[in-house]
Amino acid sequence: MSTVHILPSRKDNHPSTKYPGLTNEFQMEHAKKVEEVRSVLKEVGEDTLKALLMSDAVQRLGIDYHFHGEIEAVIERL
Repeated sequence: MSTVHILPSRKDNHPSTKYPGLTNEFQMEHAKKVEEVRSVLKEVGEDTLKALLMSDAVQRLGIDYHFHGEIEAVIERL
């Protein structure tokens, strides 16, 4: 007779299944940080060099899709 072993799926081991509030906390923190970066991009908007450097950094981090409008505004001012 063979024994059947049931392995937990990755979803079962995900922190959000053990701590349901974690996902909501993470989303709120993520949204807060996105808004902080957006405000920094707007603050450096008048200084073209700083705005370009910030836009470059955001693109290199791979999070530029959050700030498409702000990056476009910087490019249009050139």
